Amino acid sequence: GLWSEYFSQPSVQKRLGQTFLARVSGWTTSSEVQNFHSRLVDWGRELDTAELQRVDIQPEGLSGIWLIRTMDRKAFESRIRRETSQYGLEVSLASADAGLQKQ
Repeated sequence: GLWSEYFSQPSVQKRLGQTFLARVSGWTTSSEVQNFHSRLVDWGRELDTAELQRVDIQPEGLSGIWLIRTMDRKAFESRIRRETSQYGLEVSLASADAGLQKQ
């Protein structure tokens, strides 16, 4: 109990890594989002966890929103931009505190 309280403190969480939302927009099918998710969770060096939170339907395509936890946000951001740019997808990152508002 004592250790779980310690590791759940915001100041400790900041030292252990960063949590934020990643939105990838421009998908044409839900299977593309799912396939990307399957690849994303295997990025062991760039992230600790990736949880698909929601898929939004928009006129310009589908958007997947993931809750990301990583020790190296810059490495994650570099990789996700590299992986998605070849498909013409748009990536935006936001604070996890901002919630899942549509961007």
